[in-house]
Amino acid sequence: MRTLGLDIGTTSIGWALVEDTKGQERVIATGVRIFPEGVDRDQQGGEQAKTQTRREKRGQRRQIARRARRKSQLRDLLAEHELLPTEAGELEEVIGLNPYPLRQRALDEPLSAFEFGRVLVHLNQRRGFKSNRKTDKARAKEEKGMLAEISALAGRIEESGSRTLGEYLARFSTGEIEPAEDEPETLRNRHTRRDMYQDEFDAVWAAQASHHPGLLTEELKEKVRRIIFFQRALYWPKSVIGRCDLEPRLKRCPIADRAAQRFRIVQEVNNLKIIDRTTGEERRLDADERAVVIEELSKAKERSFDQLRKQLKFTDAVRFNFEADDGSGRDKLKGHLVDCELAKKPGTNKKGYRTGALGKDYWALDERTKNRIVAILIDEDSEERALALLQQRCGLDTE
Repeated sequence: MRTLGLDIGTTSIGWALVEDTKGQERVIATGVRIFPEGVDRDQQGGEQAKTQTRREKRGQRRQIARRARRKSQLRDLLAEHELLPTEAGELEEVIGLNPYPLRQRALDEPLSAFEFGRVLVHLNQRRGFKSNRKTDKARAKEEKGMLAEISALAGRIEESGSRTLGEYLARFSTGEIEPAEDEPETLRNRHTRRDMYQDEFDAVWAAQASHHPGLLTEELKEKVRRIIFFQRALYWPKSVIGRCDLEPRLKRCPIADRAAQRFRIVQEVNNLKIIDRTTGEERRLDADERAVVIEELSKAKERSFDQLRKQLKFTDAVRFNFEADDGSGRDKLKGHLVDCELAKKPGTNKKGYRTGALGKDYWALDERTKNRIVAILIDEDSEERALALLQQRCGLDTE
Protein backbone atom coordinates (compact mmCIF):
# COMPACT_ATOMS: atom_id res chain seq x y z
CA MET A 1 0.00 0.00 0.00
CA ARG A 2 1.26 3.44 -0.86
CA THR A 3 0.50 6.52 1.20
CA LEU A 4 0.93 10.14 0.10
CA GLY A 5 1.51 12.59 2.96
CA LEU A 6 1.07 16.32 2.41
CA ASP A 7 2.16 19.25 4.57
CA ILE A 8 0.33 22.28 3.17
CA GLY A 9 1.49 25.72 4.28
CA THR A 10 0.82 29.28 3.18
CA THR A 11 3.86 29.44 0.88
CA SER A 12 4.87 25.80 0.44
CA ILE A 13 3.67 22.23 0.08
CA GLY A 14 5.80 19.40 1.42
CA TRP A 15 5.11 15.81 0.37
CA ALA A 16 6.29 12.29 0.98
CA LEU A 17 5.30 9.03 -0.74
CA VAL A 18 5.62 5.99 1.53
CA GLU A 19 5.17 2.32 0.56
CA ASP A 20 4.13 -0.26 3.16
CA THR A 21 4.94 -3.82 2.13
CA LYS A 22 4.18 -6.54 4.67
CA GLY A 23 4.77 -4.23 7.62
CA GLN A 24 7.94 -2.75 6.20
CA GLU A 25 7.75 0.92 5.27
CA ARG A 26 9.90 2.45 2.56
CA VAL A 27 10.09 6.09 1.56
CA ILE A 28 9.79 6.21 -2.20
CA ALA A 29 10.27 9.96 -2.65
CA THR A 30 9.96 13.29 -0.83
CA GLY A 31 9.94 16.89 -1.90
CA VAL A 32 8.75 20.40 -1.31
CA ARG A 33 7.30 23.05 -3.58
CA ILE A 34 7.76 26.67 -2.53
CA PHE A 35 5.65 29.38 -4.14
CA PRO A 36 5.29 33.14 -3.56
CA GLU A 37 2.86 34.42 -0.96
CA GLY A 38 -0.59 35.27 -2.25
CA VAL A 39 -0.49 38.77 -0.77
CA ASP A 40 1.86 41.73 -0.63
CA ARG A 41 3.15 43.26 2.60
CA ASP A 42 3.14 46.91 3.61
CA GLN A 43 5.97 48.59 5.55
CA GLN A 44 4.51 47.38 8.85
CA GLY A 45 4.22 43.81 7.60
CA GLY A 46 0.46 43.88 7.19
CA GLU A 47 -1.21 42.00 4.37
CA GLN A 48 -2.63 43.78 1.35
CA ALA A 49 -4.01 42.45 -1.91
CA LYS A 50 -1.60 42.31 -4.83
CA THR A 51 -4.05 44.37 -6.89
CA GLN A 52 -4.57 47.04 -4.23
CA THR A 53 -2.00 49.54 -5.53
CA ARG A 54 -3.22 49.15 -9.08
CA ARG A 55 -6.83 49.58 -7.97
CA GLU A 56 -5.99 52.75 -6.03
CA LYS A 57 -4.13 54.28 -8.98
CA ARG A 58 -7.01 53.43 -11.31
CA GLY A 59 -9.43 55.09 -8.89
CA GLN A 60 -7.31 58.24 -8.87
CA ARG A 61 -7.22 58.33 -12.67
CA ARG A 62 -10.99 57.99 -12.82
CA GLN A 63 -11.47 60.77 -10.28
CA ILE A 64 -9.18 63.13 -12.21
CA ALA A 65 -10.90 62.29 -15.51
CA ARG A 66 -14.38 62.84 -14.05
CA ARG A 67 -13.35 66.19 -12.55
CA ALA A 68 -11.92 67.33 -15.88
CA ARG A 69 -15.06 66.17 -17.69
CA ARG A 70 -17.27 68.05 -15.23
CA LYS A 71 -15.31 71.26 -15.72
CA SER A 72 -15.45 70.91 -19.51
CA GLN A 73 -19.20 70.23 -19.49
CA LEU A 74 -19.90 73.31 -17.36
CA ARG A 75 -17.75 75.62 -19.46
CA ASP A 76 -19.41 74.38 -22.66
CA LEU A 77 -22.89 74.90 -21.18
CA LEU A 78 -22.05 78.39 -19.90
CA ALA A 79 -20.51 79.38 -23.23
CA GLU A 80 -23.61 78.10 -25.04
CA HIS A 81 -25.80 80.39 -22.89
CA GLU A 82 -23.42 83.37 -23.17
CA LEU A 83 -22.22 83.20 -19.57
CA LEU A 84 -18.62 82.65 -20.72
CA PRO A 85 -16.83 83.97 -23.80
CA THR A 86 -15.95 81.58 -26.60
CA GLU A 87 -12.73 83.30 -27.66
CA ALA A 88 -9.65 81.80 -25.98
CA GLY A 89 -8.03 85.10 -25.08
CA GLU A 90 -11.21 86.61 -23.67
CA LEU A 91 -11.99 83.38 -21.79
CA GLU A 92 -8.54 83.40 -20.21
CA GLU A 93 -9.09 86.98 -19.09
CA VAL A 94 -12.44 86.11 -17.44
CA ILE A 95 -11.05 83.01 -15.73
CA GLY A 96 -8.22 85.19 -14.40
CA LEU A 97 -10.67 87.33 -12.38
CA ASN A 98 -10.48 86.94 -8.60
CA PRO A 99 -13.63 84.91 -7.80
CA TYR A 100 -13.93 85.75 -4.09
CA PRO A 101 -14.98 89.44 -4.44
CA LEU A 102 -17.38 88.33 -7.20
CA ARG A 103 -18.96 85.71 -4.93
CA GLN A 104 -19.57 88.40 -2.31
CA ARG A 105 -20.87 91.02 -4.76
CA ALA A 106 -23.18 88.47 -6.40
CA LEU A 107 -25.38 88.51 -3.30
CA ASP A 108 -26.19 92.24 -3.54
CA GLU A 109 -25.01 93.71 -6.85
CA PRO A 110 -25.69 92.87 -10.48
CA LEU A 111 -22.73 91.11 -12.10
CA SER A 112 -22.10 90.95 -15.80
CA ALA A 113 -22.95 87.62 -17.46
CA PHE A 114 -19.27 86.70 -17.75
CA GLU A 115 -18.56 87.62 -14.12
CA PHE A 116 -21.40 85.40 -12.96
CA GLY A 117 -20.08 82.63 -15.18
CA ARG A 118 -16.72 82.99 -13.40
CA VAL A 119 -18.51 82.52 -10.05
CA LEU A 120 -20.14 79.29 -11.30
CA VAL A 121 -16.81 77.98 -12.59
CA HIS A 122 -15.26 78.56 -9.18
CA LEU A 123 -18.11 76.80 -7.36
CA ASN A 124 -17.63 73.87 -9.72
CA GLN A 125 -13.92 73.72 -8.93
CA ARG A 126 -14.33 73.65 -5.14
CA ARG A 127 -17.60 71.96 -4.28
CA GLY A 128 -16.82 70.59 -0.80
CA PHE A 129 -17.06 67.27 0.97
CA LYS A 130 -20.33 65.33 0.77
CA SER A 131 -21.07 63.20 3.80
CA ASN A 132 -22.76 59.82 3.40
CA ARG A 133 -24.85 58.34 6.20
CA LYS A 134 -23.71 54.76 5.59
CA THR A 135 -19.99 55.26 5.16
CA ASP A 136 -19.17 58.39 7.09
CA LYS A 137 -19.75 56.70 10.50
CA ALA A 138 -20.44 60.15 11.91
CA ARG A 139 -19.02 60.69 15.37
CA ALA A 140 -21.23 61.71 18.26
CA LYS A 141 -18.86 64.58 18.99
CA GLU A 142 -16.92 65.96 16.06
CA GLU A 143 -13.73 66.48 18.04
CA LYS A 144 -11.09 65.32 15.59
CA GLY A 145 -10.11 65.47 11.95
CA MET A 146 -11.89 66.87 8.94
CA LEU A 147 -15.41 66.90 10.39
CA ALA A 148 -14.21 69.01 13.31
CA GLU A 149 -12.58 71.51 10.94
CA ILE A 150 -15.77 71.76 8.89
CA SER A 151 -17.87 72.34 12.01
CA ALA A 152 -15.45 75.01 13.23
CA LEU A 153 -15.59 76.80 9.87
CA ALA A 154 -19.40 76.71 9.86
CA GLY A 155 -19.38 78.23 13.33
CA ARG A 156 -17.04 81.04 12.27
CA ILE A 157 -19.21 81.81 9.23
CA GLU A 158 -22.26 82.18 11.47
CA GLU A 159 -20.42 84.23 14.09
CA SER A 160 -19.08 86.65 11.46
CA GLY A 161 -22.58 87.31 10.13
CA SER A 162 -21.61 86.14 6.65
CA ARG A 163 -24.48 84.80 4.57
CA THR A 164 -22.43 82.36 2.51
CA LEU A 165 -19.04 80.69 2.48
CA GLY A 166 -17.98 82.90 -0.42
CA GLU A 167 -18.83 86.08 1.48
CA TYR A 168 -16.87 84.87 4.51
CA LEU A 169 -13.79 84.05 2.41
CA ALA A 170 -13.99 87.37 0.58
CA ARG A 171 -14.07 89.29 3.87
CA PHE A 172 -11.28 87.08 5.21
CA SER A 173 -9.07 87.81 2.17
CA THR A 174 -9.38 91.58 2.65
CA GLY A 175 -8.49 91.39 6.35
CA GLU A 176 -11.98 92.37 7.50
CA ILE A 177 -12.13 89.07 9.43
CA GLU A 178 -9.14 88.03 11.51
CA PRO A 179 -8.09 84.36 11.39
CA ALA A 180 -8.94 82.24 14.41
CA GLU A 181 -6.18 80.57 16.43
CA ASP A 182 -6.41 77.22 14.61
CA GLU A 183 -7.51 78.64 11.24
CA PRO A 184 -5.26 78.72 8.14
CA GLU A 185 -3.97 82.18 7.34
CA THR A 186 -4.63 81.69 3.62
CA LEU A 187 -7.80 80.90 1.68
CA ARG A 188 -6.47 77.45 0.82
CA ASN A 189 -6.22 74.30 2.92
CA ARG A 190 -9.76 74.46 4.27
CA HIS A 191 -12.17 71.58 4.58
CA THR A 192 -15.66 72.57 3.48
CA ARG A 193 -18.99 70.78 3.21
CA ARG A 194 -21.02 70.31 0.02
CA ASP A 195 -24.15 71.99 1.39
CA MET A 196 -22.17 75.21 1.97
CA TYR A 197 -21.68 75.48 -1.80
CA GLN A 198 -25.24 74.37 -2.58
CA ASP A 199 -26.65 77.09 -0.33
CA GLU A 200 -24.38 79.68 -1.90
CA PHE A 201 -25.32 78.53 -5.40
CA ASP A 202 -29.03 78.99 -4.63
CA ALA A 203 -28.39 82.40 -3.01
CA VAL A 204 -26.29 83.91 -5.81
CA TRP A 205 -28.51 82.48 -8.55
CA ALA A 206 -31.64 83.93 -6.93
CA ALA A 207 -29.94 87.32 -6.55
CA GLN A 208 -28.63 87.46 -10.12
CA ALA A 209 -31.77 86.01 -11.75
CA SER A 210 -33.58 89.27 -10.99
CA HIS A 211 -30.92 91.15 -12.97
CA HIS A 212 -30.80 88.69 -15.90
CA PRO A 213 -34.39 87.37 -16.11
CA GLY A 214 -34.21 86.14 -19.69
CA LEU A 215 -30.84 84.50 -19.27
CA LEU A 216 -30.86 82.78 -15.88
CA THR A 217 -33.88 80.52 -16.27
CA GLU A 218 -34.98 77.70 -13.98
CA GLU A 219 -34.21 75.19 -16.71
CA LEU A 220 -30.63 76.42 -16.99
CA LYS A 221 -30.31 76.48 -13.19
CA GLU A 222 -31.17 72.78 -12.92
CA LYS A 223 -28.70 71.88 -15.68
CA VAL A 224 -25.90 73.85 -14.01
CA ARG A 225 -26.77 72.46 -10.57
CA ARG A 226 -26.63 68.88 -11.84
CA ILE A 227 -23.22 69.36 -13.47
CA ILE A 228 -21.69 71.00 -10.40
CA PHE A 229 -23.14 68.87 -7.62
CA PHE A 230 -23.88 65.47 -9.18
CA GLN A 231 -22.06 62.64 -7.46
CA ARG A 232 -22.25 58.94 -8.18
CA ALA A 233 -23.70 56.65 -5.55
CA LEU A 234 -21.06 54.97 -3.41
CA TYR A 235 -22.75 51.58 -3.73
CA TRP A 236 -23.44 49.27 -6.60
CA PRO A 237 -27.00 49.55 -7.92
CA LYS A 238 -29.48 46.97 -6.70
CA SER A 239 -29.80 45.69 -10.25
CA VAL A 240 -26.45 43.89 -9.96
CA ILE A 241 -27.40 41.97 -6.80
CA GLY A 242 -27.72 38.26 -7.57
CA ARG A 243 -30.67 35.98 -7.00
CA CYS A 244 -31.24 34.10 -3.76
CA ASP A 245 -30.30 30.42 -3.91
CA LEU A 246 -33.35 29.46 -1.85
CA GLU A 247 -35.85 31.89 -3.39
CA PRO A 248 -34.70 32.43 -7.02
CA ARG A 249 -37.52 34.92 -7.64
CA LEU A 250 -36.04 37.30 -5.07
CA LYS A 251 -32.81 39.23 -4.74
CA ARG A 252 -30.25 38.14 -2.18
CA CYS A 253 -31.03 39.38 1.30
CA PRO A 254 -28.71 41.97 2.93
CA ILE A 255 -26.82 40.43 5.85
CA ALA A 256 -28.21 43.15 8.15
CA ASP A 257 -31.81 42.24 7.29
CA ARG A 258 -33.66 40.65 10.20
CA ALA A 259 -34.57 37.67 8.01
CA ALA A 260 -30.89 37.05 7.27
CA GLN A 261 -30.02 37.34 10.95
CA ARG A 262 -32.77 34.87 11.86
CA PHE A 263 -31.67 32.48 9.09
CA ARG A 264 -28.08 32.45 10.37
CA ILE A 265 -29.20 31.75 13.94
CA VAL A 266 -31.51 28.89 12.94
CA GLN A 267 -28.86 27.43 10.63
CA GLU A 268 -26.30 27.45 13.43
CA VAL A 269 -28.74 25.71 15.80
CA ASN A 270 -29.65 23.12 13.17
CA ASN A 271 -25.96 22.25 12.77
CA LEU A 272 -25.41 22.08 16.52
CA LYS A 273 -24.87 18.69 18.18
CA ILE A 274 -24.20 17.72 21.78
CA ILE A 275 -21.65 15.10 22.79
CA ASP A 276 -21.80 13.37 26.16
CA ARG A 277 -18.17 12.54 26.98
CA THR A 278 -19.18 10.08 29.70
CA THR A 279 -21.20 7.86 27.34
CA GLY A 280 -19.86 8.93 23.96
CA GLU A 281 -23.40 9.64 22.77
CA GLU A 282 -23.77 12.26 20.05
CA ARG A 283 -27.10 13.70 19.02
CA ARG A 284 -28.81 16.82 17.71
CA LEU A 285 -30.86 19.11 19.89
CA ASP A 286 -34.49 18.18 20.42
CA ALA A 287 -37.33 20.66 19.78
CA ASP A 288 -37.37 22.09 23.31
CA GLU A 289 -33.57 22.50 23.39
CA ARG A 290 -33.60 24.17 19.97
CA ALA A 291 -36.24 26.64 21.17
CA VAL A 292 -34.15 27.54 24.23
CA VAL A 293 -30.97 28.15 22.19
CA ILE A 294 -32.78 30.16 19.50
CA GLU A 295 -34.40 32.31 22.18
CA GLU A 296 -31.03 32.95 23.83
CA LEU A 297 -29.35 33.89 20.54
CA SER A 298 -32.27 36.10 19.48
CA LYS A 299 -31.83 38.49 22.39
CA ALA A 300 -28.03 38.68 22.63
CA LYS A 301 -25.13 39.59 20.34
CA GLU A 302 -23.44 36.31 21.30
CA ARG A 303 -23.69 33.43 23.72
CA SER A 304 -20.79 31.30 24.94
CA PHE A 305 -21.14 27.52 25.04
CA ASP A 306 -20.85 27.70 28.83
CA GLN A 307 -23.87 30.02 28.93
CA LEU A 308 -25.84 27.70 26.65
CA ARG A 309 -24.93 24.69 28.81
CA LYS A 310 -26.27 26.55 31.83
CA GLN A 311 -29.53 27.45 30.11
CA LEU A 312 -29.99 23.87 28.89
CA LYS A 313 -29.06 22.53 32.34
CA PHE A 314 -26.28 20.35 30.95
CA THR A 315 -23.29 19.22 32.99
CA ASP A 316 -19.71 20.09 32.05
CA ALA A 317 -19.39 16.59 30.61
CA VAL A 318 -21.63 17.63 27.74
CA ARG A 319 -19.81 19.37 24.90
CA PHE A 320 -20.96 20.92 21.65
CA ASN A 321 -19.63 19.74 18.30
CA PHE A 322 -18.23 23.21 17.50
CA GLU A 323 -16.02 23.12 20.60
CA ALA A 324 -12.54 21.60 20.82
CA ASP A 325 -10.59 20.77 23.98
CA ASP A 326 -7.33 22.03 22.47
CA GLY A 327 -8.79 25.50 21.92
CA SER A 328 -8.87 25.22 18.12
CA GLY A 329 -12.67 25.28 18.01
CA ARG A 330 -15.18 28.02 18.73
CA ASP A 331 -16.18 29.18 22.18
CA LYS A 332 -19.42 31.01 21.34
CA LEU A 333 -22.21 31.49 18.80
CA LYS A 334 -23.23 34.81 17.24
CA GLY A 335 -26.66 36.11 18.15
CA HIS A 336 -28.99 38.69 16.63
CA LEU A 337 -26.47 41.49 16.05
CA VAL A 338 -28.93 43.95 14.48
CA ASP A 339 -31.66 43.74 17.10
CA CYS A 340 -29.16 44.00 19.93
CA GLU A 341 -27.52 47.08 18.43
CA LEU A 342 -30.87 48.79 17.98
CA ALA A 343 -31.88 47.87 21.53
CA LYS A 344 -28.77 49.43 23.05
CA LYS A 345 -28.97 52.77 24.77
CA PRO A 346 -27.48 55.52 22.56
CA GLY A 347 -23.87 56.21 23.40
CA THR A 348 -20.32 56.42 22.10
CA ASN A 349 -17.74 53.65 21.90
CA LYS A 350 -14.01 53.88 22.63
CA LYS A 351 -13.26 55.03 19.09
CA GLY A 352 -15.75 57.89 19.35
CA TYR A 353 -18.41 56.42 17.03
CA ARG A 354 -22.10 56.53 17.84
CA THR A 355 -23.57 53.24 19.01
CA GLY A 356 -26.99 52.08 20.04
CA ALA A 357 -30.32 53.49 18.98
CA LEU A 358 -33.69 53.02 20.68
CA GLY A 359 -32.76 51.42 23.97
CA LYS A 360 -34.87 48.79 25.70
CA ASP A 361 -38.05 50.24 24.17
CA TYR A 362 -37.07 48.44 20.95
CA TRP A 363 -37.97 45.03 22.42
CA ALA A 364 -41.57 46.20 23.00
CA LEU A 365 -42.12 46.89 19.28
CA ASP A 366 -43.97 44.34 17.16
CA GLU A 367 -42.11 42.29 14.54
CA ARG A 368 -43.56 44.25 11.62
CA THR A 369 -42.32 47.56 13.00
CA LYS A 370 -38.87 46.12 13.71
CA ASN A 371 -38.66 44.89 10.12
CA ARG A 372 -39.64 48.33 8.82
CA ILE A 373 -37.03 50.08 10.96
CA VAL A 374 -34.22 47.83 9.74
CA ALA A 375 -35.36 48.05 6.10
CA ILE A 376 -35.31 51.88 6.22
CA LEU A 377 -31.83 51.92 7.79
CA ILE A 378 -30.55 49.57 5.08
CA ASP A 379 -32.15 51.22 2.06
CA GLU A 380 -31.96 54.96 2.77
CA ASP A 381 -28.72 56.86 2.08
CA SER A 382 -30.17 60.21 3.09
CA GLU A 383 -30.25 60.71 6.85
CA GLU A 384 -33.03 63.32 6.60
CA ARG A 385 -35.28 61.01 4.57
CA ALA A 386 -34.48 58.05 6.85
CA LEU A 387 -35.48 60.07 9.93
CA ALA A 388 -38.72 61.16 8.27
CA LEU A 389 -39.66 57.60 7.25
CA LEU A 390 -38.87 56.24 10.70
CA GLN A 391 -41.40 58.67 12.14
CA GLN A 392 -44.05 58.27 9.43
CA ARG A 393 -43.99 54.50 8.94
CA CYS A 394 -42.73 53.20 12.27
CA GLY A 395 -44.45 55.51 14.73
CA LEU A 396 -41.22 56.71 16.33
CA ASP A 397 -41.03 60.19 17.80
CA THR A 398 -38.37 62.76 16.98
CA GLU A 399 -36.24 61.89 20.00
